[in-house]
Amino acid sequence: MCIRDRYNDSRSLCFRSHNIFFTIYADDKEIYSFNPELGGIYGTCYGDCIHTVPVPVGALQLKISVTSLKDDRWDGFNEFVLQAPAEYTRSLTVSQLPAFIACAATFFIGVILFVLGIIMYHWHKEMIETICLGVITILLSVWCHSQVRVLHLIVSNPLMIRIIDYLAMELIPIPIWLYVASFTNSLRKPVVHIGVILSSLHVFISVLFTVIGIADYADFLVVTHLLICFGVIAVTWLIADATHKKRVNFEKSIYLIASFLAIAICALLDITRFYAFHASTISAMSRIGLSLFVIILTFYEFKQLIEMRITSSQAELMEKLAMEDTLTGIGSRAAFNEYENVLRKKDKGKCVFVHFDVNHLKKVNDNYGHAEGDKFIIAAADILKKSFGEKGHCFRVGGDEFFVILDRENCMSDYDEGLKVFLDEQEKYNLAELSPVPLHIAYGMAEYDLADGESENAERLADSRMYIKKKQMKEELASV
Repeated sequence: MCIRDRYNDSRSLCFRSHNIFFTIYADDKEIYSFNPELGGIYGTCYGDCIHTVPVPVGALQLKISVTSLKDDRWDGFNEFVLQAPAEYTRSLTVSQLPAFIACAATFFIGVILFVLGIIMYHWHKEMIETICLGVITILLSVWCHSQVRVLHLIVSNPLMIRIIDYLAMELIPIPIWLYVASFTNSLRKPVVHIGVILSSLHVFISVLFTVIGIADYADFLVVTHLLICFGVIAVTWLIADATHKKRVNFEKSIYLIASFLAIAICALLDITRFYAFHASTISAMSRIGLSLFVIILTFYEFKQLIEMRITSSQAELMEKLAMEDTLTGIGSRAAFNEYENVLRKKDKGKCVFVHFDVNHLKKVNDNYGHAEGDKFIIAAADILKKSFGEKGHCFRVGGDEFFVILDRENCMSDYDEGLKVFLDEQEKYNLAELSPVPLHIAYGMAEYDLADGESENAERLADSRMYIKKKQMKEELASV
């Protein structure tokens, strides 16, 4: 490279190199040498590096001596320009920023999918698909990042970018195998096990051989391409088999077929370009295909997550309706049974069962209508909530029957205090003449030792005491 006019400013020689060692001379004087230490995990090549070489003021001629690391189509220089380093870095960042943001957004989406899949896996075992898609998306973003020059300006050791590039490319098939297998309900198929094992061995052997110096990551591209071809054939069979045997519904199969065709066609195009036309870029189409694969299936997975959430909300609502008495708002008979099961699992402590029965409900219904009878029931429930709601659990277990369970440490004191409030509230209600018939609620209490493991005896005792109280109240009213 010759500089015809004497170089009199502070611009630098800015460019990219790929898999070559070189030395730059200005007027036969060495001004820059690039000879990074390779070997081990770095392999025998370094991939891309960005350089900004200050050119001495007054230099007339620049010379570059080059040593190629591999005699192939990827060795050489790109983007030679004389420019101020800051201006070159700024222009490079601006031009590559959209791609960098897209990769970062893709990584973020992958993390969201992965985390959501892990969280939901406890309730929905099929969420393995979401987990795998999250891993695929993360690996895709890492793989695409290696082609974004902004990353070379950020990373302190650009040699690592090449390692990340190859490892991401080699790892991507593993979650794809698992995703498709889960999607088609084919996880037990031998071909899936073979595909995952071969892909895993490929990663392990390529790293091992590179580290010990037998080969380089790039030497395994042929194996990578063979595994891709095998994967395309095998996955095509898995999808066809699952569709034919109706292991997936029509909607799922459409999403899977569309996404798989995108990645399969683009990958095969890259392989064809590489071997038939000696293309210098080995994964341009594959990145597009994989991006389409992720976009299509991410849309499907988010759609599934939303539908699951709606279904889960509906199930929660139905459960709440089942556990809550719709008329009074307190616990239902189902909630009472459920809480009894909880108590049976405890092996120590005591609780108090209190059985309540509303007197004269039939009289109210027959003489004043069921609407008035409902008000009667609601009033009884409100009194129980005010009396025992903060101390225990209230349930409506029948038309005019209620149950209260007090299971705090001082349950007998809670009962005594609650009963006093209960009697006071009942009296206040009747004095206010809020009902055409006075409200009288019979009750019976029984203490239950949780170590017994059976609550039926305590329930029967509370029930019998409630009927004794009911009889007593009728006799008292009759004598008035």
